[in-house]
Amino acid sequence: MLRPVRMKKFTLAVLQRDEDMVTNLLGQLGVVELSKERAEVGREVEEVEDFNRHLRNYERTRGLLSTIASYIAATKKEREALPEPLPLAAVSSEIMSREEIKKFIDEFEETVNKYASEADTLTRRLDEIRRLLKDLQYFEKHRISLDMPGDYTHIFVKAGFVPTVNIEKMKRFLEPFDVVYSILEGRPGENLVIVAGSNKDRKEIERALTLVNFDEFVPPKDARPDPSEEIKRLREEESGILARLRELYNEIVDYLNKTAEKTRYISFLRSAKSAILRTRTLTIMDGWVPADRAEELRRVVEEKTGGRALINVRDPEEHEEPPTYLKHPGILGKLNFLTLKQGVPRYTEVDPTPIYVALFAVMYGMMFGDFGQGCILLALGLVFILLRKPFLGFTASGVVKLGTLICVSGASAIVFGILYGECFLFHVIKPPIWLDPIEDIMEIIVIALIFGIIQIIIGDVLYVINNIMSGEILHAIFGWKGLFGLIYYVLGIYLAIKFVEGGSSLSVFVRPDVLPLTVAAIVLVGVVIPASPTIINFIEKRGETFGYTFMMGFAELIEAFISYLTNTLSYIRIAAFAVGHAALAEMARVLSASMGVLPAYVLINILVILLEGFVVAVQSLRLVSHLFTARPYS
Repeated sequence: MLRPVRMKKFTLAVLQRDEDMVTNLLGQLGVVELSKERAEVGREVEEVEDFNRHLRNYERTRGLLSTIASYIAATKKEREALPEPLPLAAVSSEIMSREEIKKFIDEFEETVNKYASEADTLTRRLDEIRRLLKDLQYFEKHRISLDMPGDYTHIFVKAGFVPTVNIEKMKRFLEPFDVVYSILEGRPGENLVIVAGSNKDRKEIERALTLVNFDEFVPPKDARPDPSEEIKRLREEESGILARLRELYNEIVDYLNKTAEKTRYISFLRSAKSAILRTRTLTIMDGWVPADRAEELRRVVEEKTGGRALINVRDPEEHEEPPTYLKHPGILGKLNFLTLKQGVPRYTEVDPTPIYVALFAVMYGMMFGDFGQGCILLALGLVFILLRKPFLGFTASGVVKLGTLICVSGASAIVFGILYGECFLFHVIKPPIWLDPIEDIMEIIVIALIFGIIQIIIGDVLYVINNIMSGEILHAIFGWKGLFGLIYYVLGIYLAIKFVEGGSSLSVFVRPDVLPLTVAAIVLVGVVIPASPTIINFIEKRGETFGYTFMMGFAELIEAFISYLTNTLSYIRIAAFAVGHAALAEMARVLSASMGVLPAYVLINILVILLEGFVVAVQSLRLVSHLFTARPYS
């Protein structure tokens, strides 16, 4: 359980007529990962380009939905209310033949092109209408008829917008000509200008207007003369376009959902067949399979092909790095995201998920120990698990994982609530089974520090194990998070304890029972850790200069000292939150004098569960992810 599943390498050769059947079979097994090798043998599968084309069209369609949503949903709340296509990971695959796949890909592209064309036409017209509406409001305000601009027998009339900073320049440019104009309020930073001039000066006047950035307003050909009536007509057209865009959005979502199973299958085929090579008659597949499923793979392939397959299964060679396949039973499977959010451990590394979950649970309970509030959290987590529907932006599976995390948090809070003797901020067990955080402050600080020390030691031990399993023996021994770093940390903790017990006197370090450990610590600090990069460079013959490796060693020494010290002290926050939680009980008692016992305790309990419950979870995750996981997996 603390190691990724052991993998075996397989090479499979089948007749091309059995290729699709075997590919589907590998997908149904659900544990096979194909890898693209033997690039010098055979040719790539031709239909992969068709699969890529379809998936590009699928992503293009989702992008089209986002574009339409920006028009039909003005607020964040409206956007959240829009239906979303089903995630491909949430649907099963619909197996199709090659002919059916080709037909579906072509039909899908044709349908998407139709949707995209209509959406483009509608949104372009909508943009035009909205631009017109912005300009028409100024014509309506100044009561300017839309049939005024135009060409007449001896004169012409133009309407448009000029930047306010260019108005004086426009006046100077138009001064030599037989022209009249009106300057009115217009767009922000611009003025609406109505210009009437003689046809004989038209070219010069138009040139002058161009020089002042005159943006001519040209009414639609079918525009009504009254701006108010034209605005009303455009508003009605805008409403009609928005209604059609909403219908189109829903049609596209329905179409994507209807075809999701086929797209999921094509996505699987793209991944699988991208790693497949063909010769004239054979299809060759290379990949990885869990060791305990290797014989099942061999048996099933031979049965389905009637023995028309050649499969070779072997252990990975030293230079090969198999993919990481994590197998987590029960509750760990729901909480493995705590590990995966940090990245996937390498094949040769320890899987920290069980340790991660255990440490998170213990820290949460220590900081939030309350039997009653833990029961509330446990019940809330069970509701989320049973809900199994998208909620608060989480997918259905995300809701289940969140519910499981809340259940673990609640169960831990219940256990520590019993130990603290606390239920809904009432001290119901006096004296407590273990300790009272508000009364035993020093004790809980010491316990928090001991817990932190143990966690840091576990992290360093995992660092050593991971490096040994990866063949990095020198780093496992000489790295400041390795064996010597671990010894340095343990010695430092021991000497610090002796220093405190000895009345904070430096003479304690030269006592006969302590002196050998003091000398060992000095050697580690003064020689071993600073010299570690130089030793590794010499043995591995990296060719780095002594000056460079010496500076690296000095930097590692400083980093080790600061990191060990600050990380250890960071665990005091566990005690701080435990004391803070108990202090809130005192607040409830104080408020009960003015508000009444029931209202005060109900209010404080609600605030504690909602606010402190969340903050404690964040702190627990941070301590594990940044102070524990970062050590062996950095």
